[in-house]
Amino acid sequence: MDRMNIAGGGVVALDVAGRRSAGLRFEVGGRRRMVLRQGAAVVMLGSVGRDHYGVDIYRTGVYRSPVAPITAVEARRRGAWLHWFASALDDSDAGPLHDGSWLLAASGLPFDAVGSDLVRDFPSAYLDWFGAGWRDVVPLRPLPGDGDGRVKAYRKLVLDGILPPVLLWEVSALDGWVLLDGHARLAAALLEGVRPAMLVLSRRADPDQREGAMQVATQQTEAIVRSQPAAAFNPLVRALADAHDQFDQMSGRTRAWPLAGGEQAWRSLAGAASPEWLAETDAE
Repeated sequence: MDRMNIAGGGVVALDVAGRRSAGLRFEVGGRRRMVLRQGAAVVMLGSVGRDHYGVDIYRTGVYRSPVAPITAVEARRRGAWLHWFASALDDSDAGPLHDGSWLLAASGLPFDAVGSDLVRDFPSAYLDWFGAGWRDVVPLRPLPGDGDGRVKAYRKLVLDGILPPVLLWEVSALDGWVLLDGHARLAAALLEGVRPAMLVLSRRADPDQREGAMQVATQQTEAIVRSQPAAAFNPLVRALADAHDQFDQMSGRTRAWPLAGGEQAWRSLAGAASPEWLAETDAE
């Protein structure tokens, strides 16, 4: 994997080769059915509503992080985490990386995304797309409670201001993020009422998409410059430069693979995971 710092070092671009498929991958069976697999194991099932106003999800509880556990000793020793997580994902066969260009970025997600708006229902939940969209976080397994030994250790790191970041994966099919690593760290931060540091992994938009978006922004800025007095020129040029950085970090769509057997195979998987949940989605 090749990597390059962009946006002043707050984002790492990852170019992945030699991975035709991903260890953690979405598969689709029919127009409304999705499966998240980790290897052969089913981690999550999804059923998009017929009205396309949202998606019902069911998590099986078998998910395992693609990143090795971070001990309190290592957390106290290490200060920079961006490249550490990039290397950990590259070394793992259980994560979402596959051939193509990716971004790993220090995130500015609002606290609500991992706080009050976090999906706390488990194993099933409904992600409501109606209105402005969903844009929150789905844990792939339950958050541990305050009596968990890891949570107790991480709460001390929260108080010391050295809690390692949680790792999220931006998933366009959900219009939000899933929690890849850091369930116990997130639980510790929430118990202390602190917004944890977050890193977000996403597929990078392809060069044509980024170039097209940049051309539109350039044309709009040039039109504004022509209509404004000379004093407005420098601020607009700076705004265009900022926009260029943003387009360089555009996220692309999450890739999914066809589910062998289509919808019938999906129904078999859903029925094996939870007949009750399958019946509920059929009734909607």
